[in-house]
Amino acid sequence: MYLAENDSNLTVKQRPKLYNKPTRRQALFEIRRLIVEEGLSHSEIQLRLNLKPASYFRYLDLLFKTEQDALEGSNYSWKYLLNESQILYQRYIQGAREFKKLLMIPMWTLSKEWQL
Repeated sequence: MYLAENDSNLTVKQRPKLYNKPTRRQALFEIRRLIVEEGLSHSEIQLRLNLKPASYFRYLDLLFKTEQDALEGSNYSWKYLLNESQILYQRYIQGAREFKKLLMIPMWTLSKEWQL
């Protein structure tokens, strides 16, 4: 924003915006969503949000710092967190196995409600 003198009146002129860059808050929410929901890679997210690598990784550090601070304040030990992450991993593997079994069932053996 800058001031320009127009006749004897001072007016405020705004510089034209070439690109509508997301705010930091928007970028943080969008980065988290793209990682968690869509499973995109770092480079794919940078391209989609039109962020420079330095900005992207700075935002990524901010996301993880908040979570790390929350974990430190909640008295969880790293061993406990490791155990919980292993439990989640095993649940994921079990769900993937069950899904694979469902894919192997011929369509004609499924009841009408399960058919596509």
